[in-house]
Amino acid sequence: MRTMYTLYPEYHTSLDNKSIMDFNGMVESIEVLCSIVKELESYELYINKFPNGEPQLGKRGLFRSLSEISRAEDELAMWWILNYSDGKNDLTSIAERSGCHIDTIKRVTNKLKEGGILEKL
Repeated sequence: MRTMYTLYPEYHTSLDNKSIMDFNGMVESIEVLCSIVKELESYELYINKFPNGEPQLGKRGLFRSLSEISRAEDELAMWWILNYSDGKNDLTSIAERSGCHIDTIKRVTNKLKEGGILEKL
């Protein structure tokens, strides 16, 4: 918690020094600010360039063999991203709807951009 102005005698004098500072409070403030910046950076809108059907994911190296039964987290995220990248849903809302971690959504979005499937607005 931050000390209020004038609540300590050293405030704005030559005796004001680092020993009065609360470094744990500074760390908490930095973590909050970093999470805000991360959230703002997640507000990106994309358009699926192939909205009417499944794009050729295999030839772009974006889809595993169909013989594998289980879906990896990245593949699940990919389907959510492809379905909701309509220029109206940002990455954070896609993560919230899908239950996928925002970092996974961002990583897969980058793969889809590199594969030429998504276009950033």
